[in-house]
Amino acid sequence: YWQNQSWLKTVYIGSIPLLLSVFFFIKNKKKTLPFVLISMLGLSVAMGRNNLFYQYLYSYFPFFDKFRYPVKFLFIPFLFLSISAGLGLDSFLRMVEMKKALVYRITTVLLFLSTLSAVALGLLVWFDAPVVSYLVKNDIDYPAYNFAGINVFNAKRGLFFFTIASTLIYAAYTSKKITRLFPAAISILIFVDLFFAHNGFYFMTRTSDYHAKSAAMKLIEKDTGLYRVYVTPKTMREPINVINAEGKVAPLRGIALEKERMKGFNLEHKIFDIDGLDVMLRGDYSAIMALLSYQEAPD
Repeated sequence: YWQNQSWLKTVYIGSIPLLLSVFFFIKNKKKTLPFVLISMLGLSVAMGRNNLFYQYLYSYFPFFDKFRYPVKFLFIPFLFLSISAGLGLDSFLRMVEMKKALVYRITTVLLFLSTLSAVALGLLVWFDAPVVSYLVKNDIDYPAYNFAGINVFNAKRGLFFFTIASTLIYAAYTSKKITRLFPAAISILIFVDLFFAHNGFYFMTRTSDYHAKSAAMKLIEKDTGLYRVYVTPKTMREPINVINAEGKVAPLRGIALEKERMKGFNLEHKIFDIDGLDVMLRGDYSAIMALLSYQEAPD
């Protein structure tokens, strides 16, 4: 994050829409070709400069250079995948009703894969600590990647929902009672999957804490002149210690630390900084900021 691209926070699809889409593509065959081609185009353009023809589109195709984030083109295949998942659910129910042999073969394969997935999930749960330790040791961790612990947790979550969804699809084919309950059951499963995909991403704080001024803000407000403030990289990087309620020196954490560094919270109190959070940076402005930020700091 902040190193490659930072503007796509909804990349998660999950295994359930992919599984349901299989039945849409199998049932409709050639009619799905536009879905496939346009989705491939969207995925290809989303690669930006890593795509061979992107530069030609950017240089010669009218208005194409106005798109600021190529990664946003992932919206096209994601939208089609959402549609094909819904149509795939309908296709699956129709094919089950007709007792097509192809559905039996697909659901049997899914049952086999769900068994492998369950075994993999069990191994990952049992060897959680060694796996995380191995990833960290081999630098498959923050900052080059997401935190190893988060990735392992998401791997377990993905295996869990794939196992349940695949087994549920097989059960829906073999039992008429489950077939009737299948649309509701798969919808609930998708809801739970999406909930846990984002659970813990945001945090809560008390309103009084959010609006309160930090010590740095109170000090700066004493200057009634017209100015902007600059927080040095050293201040941003190093811990800020305070005397806690027990009389001991302790580092600030969470929202209190962010406020002392004035990362956005200063705006409410009419304290303005020279940096801010820009979507697109001007080159000359970035050059001036670099002079401030990357020089050797004073003692």
